[in-house]
Amino acid sequence: MLDLDCEAVYTALDPTGFRNRLLGLPAQARSAWSEAEALELPPPFAQVRRVVVAGMGGSAIGGALLADLATAEGRTPVMVWRDYGLPPGLEEGTLVLVSSYSGGTLEALSAFEGALARRLPIITMTHGGPLRARAEAAGVPVLHIGHQGEPRTAVGYSFVGPLVLLQRLGFLDDHTEGIGEGLALLEGLADSCGPASPEAENPAKALARRLWGNLVVVYGAGLLSSVAQRWKTQINENAKAWAVAEAFPELGHNALESYRHPEAVRDHAVVVLLRAPLFPEPILQRYELASQALAKAGVACTTVEALGRGPVAHILSTLYLGDWTSFYLAMLYREDPSPTPTLDFMKAGLSKP
Repeated sequence: MLDLDCEAVYTALDPTGFRNRLLGLPAQARSAWSEAEALELPPPFAQVRRVVVAGMGGSAIGGALLADLATAEGRTPVMVWRDYGLPPGLEEGTLVLVSSYSGGTLEALSAFEGALARRLPIITMTHGGPLRARAEAAGVPVLHIGHQGEPRTAVGYSFVGPLVLLQRLGFLDDHTEGIGEGLALLEGLADSCGPASPEAENPAKALARRLWGNLVVVYGAGLLSSVAQRWKTQINENAKAWAVAEAFPELGHNALESYRHPEAVRDHAVVVLLRAPLFPEPILQRYELASQALAKAGVACTTVEALGRGPVAHILSTLYLGDWTSFYLAMLYREDPSPTPTLDFMKAGLSKP
């Protein structure tokens, strides 16, 4: 079995330093915070009544996290659009936030052009590319993603950046204190979950060891619904492994009945329950009942408790543990976490005329 406390493992299997990009998330998120505070926003943006975040893959995760937060607050609705163009029927008071790390994502560029054509207020988030050039030419505000790496490692920008922008515009509650709490937790987790922390004391290494060789099924709810999806996609892309994400309360109306068959899956699956103390009591009851149902069916499960007092801290702490867990799973499967050759094959095929 691979020794996760051996530095040579990371030198051999992580030649591009993906681990260092994970370690840099707390600093990245702080940079996103300050840059979003400094971005000039046109006064009419404050009249917006709803927000659409248009993006794909790792560039869309921040919008999904924001949508969960906005829903929990009951504030300005945030919709995530993962497709070409824009959803039909958008009214004048809709802010379109176009997110594309590369600036060349076809779906994001299509959304940008659609928003321009409808004369909707737009903010772009990008590292560069055609999206930045088109935004600057049109006088559209650009939140520059000052991060070098994979789009999925830029989550500090894709979540904290627009969170700050939306609270500045009054669309969300003021989470300034909560962001500070969340970033402090990230800094602590970078120490406890990083490669230098021994497996005996490292929750991410220990969890990856438990998940290795099994189908990973992640349960979330409310604030952590999109975090569960993030766990799934990080395991897919980093570890090149199967994973499934489900959300309460819906999974209590179908997935709980699926544990019997096929036996080969049941006996090689581990359910990870992402749980937050801020969940309402009926949801917490569902977690307890699901744990009982899993135990009765003989399906392995483990609970990950969100850290901190506020919703932003809950989101960031559980997300970061999942990122590190997926990284160590990649090591255990002897996979380089950085490249995604099958996804690149798909993108290359789509770019051909």
